[in-house]
Amino acid sequence: MQAGLLSKHPGARWLADKNPRYHLFYKELRDLFPDASFLFLLRNPLAVAASYLTTWTPGIWSLPYLEPMLQQDFQQFAAALDDTAGLHHHVMKFEDLLSQPQSELDALSRFLGLSTPLQPDRLAELSGPGDGRRAPPPPSNPSAPTAWAGVFRSPTRRRWAHRFINLLPPAYARHGYTLEALRADLESTPPRWWDPRDAIAAAVLSRIRRNAGPDLLLDLIWKARQRLKIRRKSRRHKPRPSWLE
Repeated sequence: MQAGLLSKHPGARWLADKNPRYHLFYKELRDLFPDASFLFLLRNPLAVAASYLTTWTPGIWSLPYLEPMLQQDFQQFAAALDDTAGLHHHVMKFEDLLSQPQSELDALSRFLGLSTPLQPDRLAELSGPGDGRRAPPPPSNPSAPTAWAGVFRSPTRRRWAHRFINLLPPAYARHGYTLEALRADLESTPPRWWDPRDAIAAAVLSRIRRNAGPDLLLDLIWKARQRLKIRRKSRRHKPRPSWLE
């Protein structure tokens, strides 16, 4: 596969492939490509959680679904970071790439052995199918590193975020994402005024967890989300009243 792809681009020396889920089968990748170079791109864990909340499963009810998946992701990624002995690898932080793109690209170029350093304006050429509206902001956007903080302004989400960062593996602290730094990032945006919907949702979640267990909780949330989708769909297709014709 690698030879076939490189043959389509005469003179090309590198085949780069990126997937945010590669950490789930990191050991298999090492076995398949023993001579490969691995680039680990780190990002503030709270920014990653905010991205999940706003992109894939918006709404307060998504928290019970997301939490097990996020914990697995961060545990597996940390395990990969701790298992790099004898591996040609490089670690880059997303926030550093935004704030000092040329410095980070120079380091990446040295890691790859490139005679000509990569330039920030060449990054646009690397975008492709699948980016669309979910593509990250360009490196010149200074607000990108902390824009996610607004996602955790509600009381329920902020409580969840504080609990979430307490469960992060030590590998993140070694790369600068300490508990103190994450708490400071989280509190950099003032909380929103008390919202009764958050209080009701938190009370319902707590009651169900106590009395029914996580399986029934997820089942009830799933059914509620499905009913909401059906209701929204029926509203979109509801015929116009005759008096509006």
